[in-house]
Amino acid sequence: PPRSTLFPYTTLFRSQQLTERVIANLIGPFPNVSCEISSAFSCCASLQDLEEVTLDHNKLSLLPSSLCELSRLRYLSASSNTITCLPDEIGLLPSLTQLWINDCCLTHLPESLCDLHYLEKLSVKSNNIHTLPSNLGKLKHLQWLNASDNSLQDLPASSCNLTNLTYLNLEKNQLTCVPQPVAQLTSLTILVLKHNAISSVSDDLIVELTNLAKLDLRDTEIAERPSHWRVCPSCTYVCLITRSYRCLIGLVVF
Repeated sequence: PPRSTLFPYTTLFRSQQLTERVIANLIGPFPNVSCEISSAFSCCASLQDLEEVTLDHNKLSLLPSSLCELSRLRYLSASSNTITCLPDEIGLLPSLTQLWINDCCLTHLPESLCDLHYLEKLSVKSNNIHTLPSNLGKLKHLQWLNASDNSLQDLPASSCNLTNLTYLNLEKNQLTCVPQPVAQLTSLTILVLKHNAISSVSDDLIVELTNLAKLDLRDTEIAERPSHWRVCPSCTYVCLITRSYRCLIGLVVF
């Protein structure tokens, strides 16, 4: 059939009870599967033209390395599985711009992830990640990072090089202070740090982040609003409901 009538551009595999073996067979040049979605591929000899893959809510404990052979893949989501690690080959996806691996069982991310030079959005919330890759700063095109609900205690030093990052969510981690690289992320417009054990915020965080529009510090250990925030030139929304004084500040508009 004409190329326009084929199925290879946006393929959703959500909630199909897929296993690693089924996915590996699907990606191969001659699909050989017996599952609910097999009929969708009856007209396709291969899936090498896939640009979007959603594998949410399946039975995956790992991502088959064969997925990393999809050179045109731009969007990959495998949330709500039991994935414990990503394949090292993940860095071989030259076109990938969005990666969503939420609500899984990840404890770390491979360094090869930093080879995804065109990655713009990365979401790994609700895992058990203790550290982010040391070369995270290589992701020069990254604009959006959600690493909330993990076990992070800091950010890698290289993350100060994420010059295009506009959204950063580190909610529900094990932070005791604002990670030092954050003050150098001058493109940030939204910063979420709530539900951490942060007890203070340095002057640099407000002074240097000239594009910051929203800062969420709810349920931290901060006892009172720092006085220097009163002259913040850019931050128009601050939500600060502290553990010590829960009603001290709810919404502050500068």
